[in-house]
Amino acid sequence: MAINPVSSGSDIECRDQILETAGDLFETKGMQKTTVREIARRAGYTTGAVYFHFANKEAIYFQILLSFASDLKEQVKKASGEKSDPFSAVMAGFLAYVRFFDDKPGELCLSLISNSNNLAAQEMAVIAQEFTEIRRCFSGHISRFGIDPSKAELETNVLMGDMVGLVLTLSQKGPGIRQPDTDRMTAVHLERLGERMLSLVRQTET
Repeated sequence: MAINPVSSGSDIECRDQILETAGDLFETKGMQKTTVREIARRAGYTTGAVYFHFANKEAIYFQILLSFASDLKEQVKKASGEKSDPFSAVMAGFLAYVRFFDDKPGELCLSLISNSNNLAAQEMAVIAQEFTEIRRCFSGHISRFGIDPSKAELETNVLMGDMVGLVLTLSQKGPGIRQPDTDRMTAVHLERLGERMLSLVRQTET
């Protein structure tokens, strides 16, 4: 592969290629065992080109996870925002959340919710803000059932925990581990979610 120096005309392409290549290497080798030199070689750029865009491999790792978190937030907001009633909005957001991780089944993306990443506290705070926006999205829709804010926040906590638990369960792999039925398990969780949402509706009617 030809080695390309960094140039202003190809900055975006270069940065994107570095992120894509680094993501593949982080997924297969882990961030700790991956070097900037290896990222540069596999991407077809010089190490200088990598350092032009990122201070170190940790900065690349952070940017990849931040991109995942931002994409997840946007997909949840888009899916739920397309529904006119709160019941459908919460259900659509739930599905978008689970399907996001199903489409990106690797450990790199899962590290967003499994507490297995290598981020510094300041970087974690930035990514946590994306999840705060997801929480606000769900909480806003749940509040539309007419319940008080504290109850809506409690229901949002239950919902977030349910989604994380489902995603982690569906991601389990290894010798002796029976592969879960994604569609069946998702359907079961959606049914339980629907029951909780109907319960909220009944509470406001009494």
